[in-house]
Amino acid sequence: MTRKERWLSPMPILDQPALVDFLTQFGSSSEAYAKHVWKHVFKCTDPQLEEVPNLPEGAAEQLGVQFSLLTSSIQDKRVSVDGTIKLVVRLQDGQMIESVIIRHSDFMPRNTLCVSSQVGCQMGCKFCATGTMNLLGNLWAGEILEQIWHANTVLQLEGDPPVSNVVFMGMGEPLHNYDPVMAAIHGMTDVHRFGIPRKRVSLSTVGVVPSMRRLTTDAPYVQLALSLHAPSQPLREQIVPSASKWPLPEILDALQGYQEAQARSKSKAKIMIEYVMLKDVNDQEETAHELGALLKGQPYWVNLIPYNPTPGLPYETPSQETISNFSAVVQSYGLRTMERNHHGRDVDAACGQLALQNGAAPSEDIEDLGLAPKRHVQQAAPKTQQKRRLKDKTERTGKSESVDDGTYNQLNLREVLVPVLSAILCVLAIYWAVVSSGGYFAGSEVDLEESIL
Repeated sequence: MTRKERWLSPMPILDQPALVDFLTQFGSSSEAYAKHVWKHVFKCTDPQLEEVPNLPEGAAEQLGVQFSLLTSSIQDKRVSVDGTIKLVVRLQDGQMIESVIIRHSDFMPRNTLCVSSQVGCQMGCKFCATGTMNLLGNLWAGEILEQIWHANTVLQLEGDPPVSNVVFMGMGEPLHNYDPVMAAIHGMTDVHRFGIPRKRVSLSTVGVVPSMRRLTTDAPYVQLALSLHAPSQPLREQIVPSASKWPLPEILDALQGYQEAQARSKSKAKIMIEYVMLKDVNDQEETAHELGALLKGQPYWVNLIPYNPTPGLPYETPSQETISNFSAVVQSYGLRTMERNHHGRDVDAACGQLALQNGAAPSEDIEDLGLAPKRHVQQAAPKTQQKRRLKDKTERTGKSESVDDGTYNQLNLREVLVPVLSAILCVLAIYWAVVSSGGYFAGSEVDLEESIL
C-alpha cells in the first residue's frame, strides 16, 4: 500500500510545524520559544534539548522526550571521481532517501546540496530512476533539513565549507509535498538556522499547477525550474505520464504567473526550463524548433541535460554534436541555453539516477565508514562558517589559508583591497579638489563623493 503521510516519534527538532505546535501548549509565544530552541541547537557545541534556556517551566523536559536532534542517519557515502558525494540517509522508520553534495572548485569554492522531498515519486517519469520506485512516503520538513545537517557534517569533517546552495532536484516531486517543502525552505533560509540566502534555493517541478500558483504568493524568491522535456503535449505524455493531468498551456500560464510575481517582488531569481535529451525521442531538429517557438519571447533559461544512463531503462544519450545543434536552433529563437555538466555519474548520483539499487539497504553504517563524529559538529550559515574556518586557520598557522587547491583566498583578498582602493580614491579626490581650487580650499569643505563622481 502506498504510504504518503508518516508519523515520527520522536519528532525532528528542525521541523518548524511540529515544534511550534508542541510549544503552543505553553503559551502564545510559540514562535519566539522556537527561536530559543534553534539558537540553542545551532550555537551550542553539544546541544541537549533538555537544557534549552528561556522556555516555560516543564517545556524543556518534554522537549527532550518528544523531539530528537536528529531522526535520521547517514547509512552510506559514495564519492565520485569528480568529488561529488552521494549520501544514502536512513530515516527513522527504516526507509531510505538519497541526497547529493556537488562540490564546485572555481574562484569561490561552494557546495550545492541536491535534496530529496519524498521517498520515491508518483510522477513516474519514464527516464528517471526515482520514477520507477513509486511513492512510498512524504518527508517531514525536519527530515529535509536534516539532509543539510548531514551534508554539513560530512563537509566539515573533510575540511570543506558548508552547504551554500540547495536544489530540490533529488527524489520526489517537491510541489507534491507542498507544506513540508515550504517549511523546509523557510528553515534553510532562516538566519537563526542554516542561513542560506533565499536566492540560492532552487525548486524543480514537472508542473503541479495548483501548487505553482500557491508558490507565487508563498515563495516568489525561489528559483523555479520546470521539468518540461518535450515541447508538445503528446510527446510529453509519452515520457512524463503525469503530464496528462496538467496540460502544457495550463503549466505555462502558471509559469507566467510566477514570473509576474517575481517581478512584483523585485526578485532576481531565474526561471529554468529543464530538458533531458533522449536520443531519437526528443532531440531532433524539428523538436528544437518546436521548443524555440513555444518559449520565444520569454526570459527563461533552457537547461539541456544529456541523459544519464540508468540500468533497466531503454534510453540513450545523444551525441555531443546533436546536443550542440539542438542548442543552436533553440538559441535562434532568442532564448538562452546552457548544458548541464555531469556530476557523480560514476556513483549513480547524476540527474535522474537517484534510486536505491533493487530497494536494498547498503550494508555499512556511518560508524563503519569512519564518518561518525566523536562530538557534535556545529552548524553555521555558509559565509559565517567559511570566514570562521579561514580565521581559525590563520590564527593557528600565522598564514592566510589558501582554498580550493591553491586558489587565493577571495574573502581575504576582498578585505585587503577594498580599504586600500577606498584610501587611494580619497587621496586622489582631495588632490583634484586642491588643484582645481588653485592649491587651497578657499574656506569651503570638499565633497569627496561629488569629487569622485
